[in-house]
Amino acid sequence: MDTYLPLKSNSMAPDEKITGILHTHELKKTPARVKVLHTLMGSKYAVSYTRLEEVTRDVADRITLYRILKHFEQKGLIHKTMDHEGQAKYAMCHDECSTDHHRDHHIHFNCTECHQTLCLEDTDIPKIQLPRGYKASEYAFTINGLCRLCSK
Repeated sequence: MDTYLPLKSNSMAPDEKITGILHTHELKKTPARVKVLHTLMGSKYAVSYTRLEEVTRDVADRITLYRILKHFEQKGLIHKTMDHEGQAKYAMCHDECSTDHHRDHHIHFNCTECHQTLCLEDTDIPKIQLPRGYKASEYAFTINGLCRLCSK
């Protein structure tokens, strides 16, 4: 069960910003896409599929939400990570991400107490030396434990 902490102080992105993001990524503006972006941009934590489903229930069914998330990932708007229970969570990508290049290779921290997943973008990932002949196409680095609030 996710525990949702308050949104960032600028919790809701201005409609103009969302409209610009959708336009830049050549995506039609729909109520469901706007709600997904509002939710992801307003959260400092990765957001579960379940939570996004709750937020968009009035404007999208499960298949539509799945397609929105898939398109957003393909366009370099969001990235997906798995929490310690195997649940998919989504977070906004960097502005530098695109269809051809994701810059979402960073550590994710899953709190086993409050179930929040946080992108640790400023924490270095150790260099991994693969055996000869191996080529990585993607990777995930996740740490499970207690976040700052839960470890007090």
